[in-house]
Amino acid sequence: MSNFRAIATVTATLQRVLQAAVQADVPGAGVSTVRPGEGANTHLPPTGINLFLYQVAQNPHRSNLDLPTRRSEGDLVQRPQVALDLNYLLSFYGDDLALEPQRLLGSAVAFLHSQPVITRAQIEAAIAKLRPEYRACIILRHVEDYSYDEIAEIVKLPLGTVKTYIHRARQELREYLGDLR
Repeated sequence: MSNFRAIATVTATLQRVLQAAVQADVPGAGVSTVRPGEGANTHLPPTGINLFLYQVAQNPHRSNLDLPTRRSEGDLVQRPQVALDLNYLLSFYGDDLALEPQRLLGSAVAFLHSQPVITRAQIEAAIAKLRPEYRACIILRHVEDYSYDEIAEIVKLPLGTVKTYIHRARQELREYLGDLR
């Protein structure tokens, strides 16, 4: 985990890639991310998958791979990242007579088996496709963890332009990473 947005980003990315996968196999299916409720839960899709993060655990095998790196003056060179395992509960909904829940399960399992992770190389390739001004802003925001104001100062652009570039970069990255299927 690189910052406080990382877990939400993983959940949203998983939702988007699953949405693209199941939509092709079960037209009209949706993917939601709500807490499973007792009784009738009106926030679930009539046909689709509900994705719920139910457990977060530190990954003991990767926890020491990314220790903080400092210069001799004590300045932080590289921020440490927490190695976490995110466990999701997937629930499947739909017309039982048409076997929609089972078809959704099959679609999701086939996709997750073929794409078990979105690799660093895939993310870097998607970032490389961005226009240079979008790429600079998105890297400063999400890799270097600068504030919007700091980014505007670094790239010498108005704050509104920086926010627009980051918004557009996120949209393009969603499209690129959603097309991995």
